[in-house]
Amino acid sequence: MLHIILCQNTQQREDYEGVIIQSVAKAFCNNVQSHFYQKEPRRWLTKKERILLLLKAFWKSNRGDYLFLQGQGLIWFLLLSLFFRHRILIYWNFIFYTSDHTFSNSVQKWLVKKANKKGEVYLTVNAIELQTIYSNLFQLEEKHFPLVNDPMQISPTLKTKSERKKEDAFVFFGGRAKRDIVCFEKIVRNMPDVKFVAVLSPKDVSNELSTLKNLQLFMDIPTDDFYDILSKSSVCCIPLKSKEPCGLFVMQHAILMNIPIVSSETYSMRTIIPDDSYGFLCEIGDYEAMISRIRLLLNDKDLSTRLSNKAKQRIEEQFSEEYVSNQMYDALKKIQLD
Repeated sequence: MLHIILCQNTQQREDYEGVIIQSVAKAFCNNVQSHFYQKEPRRWLTKKERILLLLKAFWKSNRGDYLFLQGQGLIWFLLLSLFFRHRILIYWNFIFYTSDHTFSNSVQKWLVKKANKKGEVYLTVNAIELQTIYSNLFQLEEKHFPLVNDPMQISPTLKTKSERKKEDAFVFFGGRAKRDIVCFEKIVRNMPDVKFVAVLSPKDVSNELSTLKNLQLFMDIPTDDFYDILSKSSVCCIPLKSKEPCGLFVMQHAILMNIPIVSSETYSMRTIIPDDSYGFLCEIGDYEAMISRIRLLLNDKDLSTRLSNKAKQRIEEQFSEEYVSNQMYDALKKIQLD
C-alpha cells in the first residue's frame, strides 16, 4: 500500500490528479490512499495542519507500507517514522545545504540516518552529483537518492508576456536562496552603462547597492509582479554563492520565457545549462566573467536568441510533466525492487 501525502496548501486535489502524482499511483498499481486538504480559501498549510496530515497518514499505514511526501514537513515525516516503524519513506525533491551548520540541519541529518534504520528512506534529488555528495554525507547508498528532475511549465499569461517586444533592455536579478549579493553589486558597479533591475528582500539590500544609479530596486513584491518584470528583461543574471540547489526555479522561468542565462556553476544549474551552447555559467564569485558574458549577450542578438531557444527546447523536453512523471515512475519501480 502506498500513502500519498500532499503537504503544501489547502487545495491540492488538482495536484493529486496531475500527471506526476498519478504516475506515482500507477507505479503502485493504484493501490494507494491519498492524504491532502481541499478547502477554501486557498492558502499555505499551518504547521499544525501539516503535522495532523502526516500523523493521519502514518496512523492509517501498516508495517511494510510506502509513504510518499510532496511538500513541507520533512522533519516531522522522519520523526514520525521513528514511532511508526518498518515503513518505507519517499520524499520528493530533497534539498540539504551542507554549508549551513544550523541546529535544524543537524537534526535533519540525524533523523535521515535514524529513520533509515527503523525502515527505509528515499530522497529524490535534482542533480546527479548530489547522489554522491548526499551518499557520503548521510552514509547511505546512492540508491537512496534517486534522480528526478524539477518539473517546469509557465502559465499561458506569462508565455504571452514573454512574446511581447522588449521596450527597454535591462539585466534582471532576483530571488532569495543563496543569492550572491556581493558579486551582483560588483557586476552592476562595473557596468555603469547597463541598466539592471533587481527584486530582493529588504534585508538583502545594502547601502552600497541602493546608491547605484544604474540599478532599479523592487522589494517584497507579489509573485506575479516578480515574473512580469523578469519577462521584460534581456538577460537573467543571478550570481549564486552555493554549489547546492538554489535559483533553479527562477532560471527555469527565464528560460521558458526565452531569456538568456548568466549564472554561477552549480550542480542543479548544470542540469538546465549543460554547456555554453545553452547559456553561460561561471565560477562562483567570478564577476568579471559574468560581466563579459552579459556584454556578449547584449551586443549579439543572434547569439542571445540561439542560446535561449536551445535552452528552452531542453526545458520543454526534459523538464516537462510528462518527462518527470516517467522519471518518477521508473524511480519508484526501482525502489520497490530493492
